[in-house]
Amino acid sequence: VQPFWVVLIGAALFNERLGADRLGWIAAAFGGLVLASGVAATENLQGHASYLIGIGEALAGSVLYASVTLIAKGLGNLRPHLLTLMQCAVGVVCLPFIAPLVAPFDATHIEPMQWFWIVGMGVLHTGLSYVLIYGALPKLTTPIIAVLLFVYPLTAIAVDAIVYGRALSLAQWAGMALIVIASLGVNLGWPLFSLLGSGGRARRQAE
Repeated sequence: VQPFWVVLIGAALFNERLGADRLGWIAAAFGGLVLASGVAATENLQGHASYLIGIGEALAGSVLYASVTLIAKGLGNLRPHLLTLMQCAVGVVCLPFIAPLVAPFDATHIEPMQWFWIVGMGVLHTGLSYVLIYGALPKLTTPIIAVLLFVYPLTAIAVDAIVYGRALSLAQWAGMALIVIASLGVNLGWPLFSLLGSGGRARRQAE
């Protein structure tokens, strides 16, 4: 859902013209994500209260994460490594207040090798990746940012299948392919609806 917030809020903030084709590709990517994630499976939608609460919290988080993305885009004149440093500094300040609410944290239970992985996640997967992302956001339009955001869960699903040997269903493969096609469609400017319209005209002419 986050890419849709990025498109809608970004269009209002940056006065960017969306166009039916780009919105169509973004909707197609969202459909691909639904298929690839398996969230539409009936066994996952049984109406449990905790599950619905989780969906509500995820939607709220998507709005906040979209806001962070657009703030980073709006701060294009600020160097990406400084923006990353500021965000991590805020996290350090907030962590002592948030950690007790989530789970008890005792450093004595962390092995040296585990500290190695924690530092690696902090330096590479947070620090370096945020510098690259924040450096790219000001150069991209919000529709391109939105459709590229679908690549993030796509990568997670692919890594889950490759590293942990999780078998993907045909619907998941179709969803992943749809995300890739939609990403290419937005970035390369493929005219989705005009192509569909020309295909329909060609069929009518053939008939």
